[in-house]
Amino acid sequence: MLVFVACSGTDESQDASSSSQGTRTIEHAMGTAEVPQNPERMVVLDYGALENILALGVQPVGVPLNSNLDRQPELIRQRLQGDPETFRPGQPNLERLLQLEPDLILGSKPWIGQHYERLSQIAPTVVTETNNMKWQANLKFHGRMLGRSERAQQLLDEYQQRLVQFRQQRDAGGELEVSVGRIFPDRVRLYLKDSFSGNILQKAGLKRPTAQDKDTYSQKISKEQFQMLDGDVMFAIVVGQEARATLDQFRQDALWSQLSVVQSERVYPVPGYWVGSSILAANQVVDDLERHLLDG
Repeated sequence: MLVFVACSGTDESQDASSSSQGTRTIEHAMGTAEVPQNPERMVVLDYGALENILALGVQPVGVPLNSNLDRQPELIRQRLQGDPETFRPGQPNLERLLQLEPDLILGSKPWIGQHYERLSQIAPTVVTETNNMKWQANLKFHGRMLGRSERAQQLLDEYQQRLVQFRQQRDAGGELEVSVGRIFPDRVRLYLKDSFSGNILQKAGLKRPTAQDKDTYSQKISKEQFQMLDGDVMFAIVVGQEARATLDQFRQDALWSQLSVVQSERVYPVPGYWVGSSILAANQVVDDLERHLLDG
């Protein structure tokens, strides 16, 4: 039986050394769990963990479904096979979950921390500390847990190479100030340098508008503060029908219409993966950067 700790330096040889055993002992954010070597009925209760295991080539029997959505996001639907049971993030139906007879449950502390004791009575439950800024460490952790460390590292290496290539191509195109804001039905939130997408923009060598050049996660703004959204380019995160309707209403608003980025028609609506926490989401963000910011 192999014991390893979340975010430790365990390598692929240690993954392989445990292949003849039935379980791995995993130390995680809320305790320890005896995890099957080859789980066959995995339930995943947050999107970051779900996207990680899909990227690693594992199919779950239970998945989260955000109440703001009428179906799974595209990047998940493209990879999800079959018809897995769905659970509301943060509020899993424990009776339905028990009926699935899972052999492993995954999630992050913000989403399943309060349910950990009950979940761990149903099946071994592994919890990461957070599912956002530590997404790369979480991918490595899930890779080691599933004996797929080499695949996890390959995914990260390919992602880093994409950023290098993007920076090289952008260097010839001059500087751009890139704004990121999420449109909610009742508010707007800026995503700053310490957010998931903000970190990607930094690694891609892109500047932020002065109002967003802050080493914090996010900031709520009012309509009277729309000027803080301005830049050379804006990526407007829109999730759900109500948010899309709000963006349509903004297009009729005088304060919105005064923004130079609006007048230059460089506002690009993007899905919720811009506030993601996985390698799949990170690559989708880079796709958007390439599509909208590279010539040709």
